[in-house]
Amino acid sequence: MPPGELSCVCGVLKAPGRGNLGSRALGAPREPEVAQQKVWNPPWWRPGLRPPSMGVKAMLPSYELGFYALVVTCAVLYSGSGIFQASRDSMNRKAFRDGIKPGWHYFGRKMDVADFEWVMWFTSFRNIIIFALSGHVLFGKICSMTVPQHRAVMYMIYGVLAVLGSMGLVYLMIILSHCLVLYSVALAKQKWLCYVAGLCCLASFKVEPFGSWQSGFVTGAFDLQDVLFYGGCTFTIMRCMSFALESSEKEEGIYSIFDLLKYNFYLPFFFFGPVMTFDQFHAQVSTRELRRKDDEMKSIRVNALLHVGAIVAVDIFFHFFYILTLPSDLKFVNRLSDWSLAGLAYSNLVYDWVKAAVMFGVINTIARLDHLDPPQPPKCITMLYIFAETHFDRGINDWLCKYVYDHIGENHDNILKELVASITTFAITTLWLGPCEVVYIWSLVNCFGLNFELWVQKFFQLGPFAKLESRQTPAPVMLHRKFRLWWKFQRENKGPREAGMSLQGGIKVPQMDTKFEAKLSGAMSRRIRAAFGAVNFWAIVLYNILALNSLEFALLVTKRLLVMGFPVSTLSIWFITYCGVQLIKERERILAIEEEEKGDKAKVE
Repeated sequence: MPPGELSCVCGVLKAPGRGNLGSRALGAPREPEVAQQKVWNPPWWRPGLRPPSMGVKAMLPSYELGFYALVVTCAVLYSGSGIFQASRDSMNRKAFRDGIKPGWHYFGRKMDVADFEWVMWFTSFRNIIIFALSGHVLFGKICSMTVPQHRAVMYMIYGVLAVLGSMGLVYLMIILSHCLVLYSVALAKQKWLCYVAGLCCLASFKVEPFGSWQSGFVTGAFDLQDVLFYGGCTFTIMRCMSFALESSEKEEGIYSIFDLLKYNFYLPFFFFGPVMTFDQFHAQVSTRELRRKDDEMKSIRVNALLHVGAIVAVDIFFHFFYILTLPSDLKFVNRLSDWSLAGLAYSNLVYDWVKAAVMFGVINTIARLDHLDPPQPPKCITMLYIFAETHFDRGINDWLCKYVYDHIGENHDNILKELVASITTFAITTLWLGPCEVVYIWSLVNCFGLNFELWVQKFFQLGPFAKLESRQTPAPVMLHRKFRLWWKFQRENKGPREAGMSLQGGIKVPQMDTKFEAKLSGAMSRRIRAAFGAVNFWAIVLYNILALNSLEFALLVTKRLLVMGFPVSTLSIWFITYCGVQLIKERERILAIEEEEKGDKAKVE
């Protein structure tokens, strides 16, 4: 499976702007004498999923947060010690002979080399990759300084030459033929035709015998050939579909095939992604005034050093923790404690996130040097406890959301439309990953998880539950109170200012009448949400390790933690995860306050 696909295989969909549907007013219209309650609407918030002042900005006592941090730290150390002991005991095990090889002689230990892609990128083909990307950076810098208006053309020429030199003329012809087919379809300006043609082209690489037939034309053999072949071809199809769909929406004329080639053959994105939609790429490379933000170069240098540090840290980690090789022997893994098994499953997801973050981070650093704003690396898996936030490839995620998920689901508030949108999106994702049993199961369970969140959200929006967290008097009652107060002050011959209200534009609530009638405090609401979030967190872990490891390993972890380990291990791990979710929520609270302060400063300026 190509690296871009593998990094996407764990990604459930997040709809950007899904929650940007307008905020709910929590107070009366603003008057000079009456303060209005501020509303914070995070970018991933769905209406009703997390009320703005409940569970997001709610504070917990510092001693409680300190206790949570202590519990999580001790649990991680205890679980890690079990994995370390298991790795040391299995170092010379015959079943692990292929996955554990001699490592750095400085440590005197063997190294986990089970991940083919990581080994190829950073050992076997490291120098070739560095040479190709360094050439792109130098070539791009020269073009930006001399002919900035033609830099996209220069990027295209360098990309075509790099693809030709690495994969050969036949491969280049295959890519160009698919570009020509989808460009011809784009001329019709029919979206449905673009979808059909694009998905058929994608299926020609993912469904046998068509995929093998096309790959058979490419002669030669080296370790990364299949990865480069399928990665370049499938990402080309996604880019061509984006071009065709954007051309269909263009009111006058159509983009030229030259624009498509400049878009597709940008080398940093060509083989491994991320996918940047055509409208964004075209707008950014067409900019003639190349200016950088303050401290942008410093940020680029810091990110580059962080990526190098992450690569070294992962290699060192693999000398002591064989997290990728251990799951291949279920008999050995079954002898581990429940704590070690849970840590092993979780660490596999963390590693896949690190791998995706490093790969996309390196590519994004190069793109930023070219004055582009590429999709950001994925959100840390440790911070994910909501299915709507889970994705490992922001480029593919944004592509699917823009052209499929948001197009069908619209505002994602209707259960039926949401179901159709998610099923359609995961069907296309299944085709993108390559239809097989594991991908079918992965798509099914993640699609269910995404929709189940909406169903639960709708259920708790019902009257009896909504009142528990309602921080404002219901509208009919409030209107009745407003009128009574207004009439009272009229009889007492008091003006609007004395009454604390304004009659201009309608009756406004007096400041003294703004009451909170929540039956649950913000802190208690946050605790309850964290308890459910802990369950969701492990659902995300269990749903995705089947794609990273195997179905058998996922079933073993599920059986041990939920059946054989019940109630001691199950509840213990749930409580530790609850503590972790509370720490995540605290970070979200701090970020929410910082974002609100920035917004206030921007309004003042």
